[in-house]
Amino acid sequence: MLIHPVWRTFFQSPAPLIKVLDIREDVSNLTTYTFTAVNIPDLGSNRGVTDTNGTNPMLKSASNKNIIVFIHGEDAATAFSLSSCTLGGVAGSELTDRGGATNAINSGIYYWRSSVLDDITTTDIVVTWSEAVTGCAIGVCSAENVSFATANGGSVTGTGTLSMLPNPSPTALETFPTIIVASTLSAGAGAETFQLLQSTGTGAVSPMLLYEGSNAEFSYAAAYTYLPSWYGENISPITMDVSWSGATAGDATSALLV
Repeated sequence: MLIHPVWRTFFQSPAPLIKVLDIREDVSNLTTYTFTAVNIPDLGSNRGVTDTNGTNPMLKSASNKNIIVFIHGEDAATAFSLSSCTLGGVAGSELTDRGGATNAINSGIYYWRSSVLDDITTTDIVVTWSEAVTGCAIGVCSAENVSFATANGGSVTGTGTLSMLPNPSPTALETFPTIIVASTLSAGAGAETFQLLQSTGTGAVSPMLLYEGSNAEFSYAAAYTYLPSWYGENISPITMDVSWSGATAGDATSALLV
């Protein structure tokens, strides 16, 4: 017996879903990296509210998508940062850029509401750094069942456990807050493995790996987790701890989806 399509609405999980669409890397010494014809099979539609978190109700739908690009880089110096990231010529919104300080690696996150990508004719992604670096990698993802992203994240660098604790607005009352994390390690060639530790806070689901990769210059990974319930005012709803298996310096930076 066939099920009427309307039942998909009831059977559809309301939880956020992040899908990996493509992963690219380039270890040439460049300031600007162009990754051509990135795989983005379905931009979907995102025409929900655009006001800041907590101002209006957030409208969530499986057809409402954001495109997220996690960016990883390494340099010979610690004073470098991300300048821009475009998709099909459209500038992305920077959610976080750790900035490369202390250790010569950097992670950042950019995103696009799919509605701003309606008129693009290519899916080329162009990443520009503040100076020539020794390599760049990107992880391209779609995020469903979220309204928009907010830059209320955090950044850290060092060895051992790297803890991410976003700081949402105290008036941002919402279900399924989601933390996304990008991490880069200064050792390459698979010398160390990425590790997800148990997230703490108010009952978040176990962290989920999006991808892990490495090249001759550096290693990189991304992950996410979410809180499957409503959270109240003045509560940091969700955290995530990550690490790499050895003693090499790594970093992590995060953003929040609501």
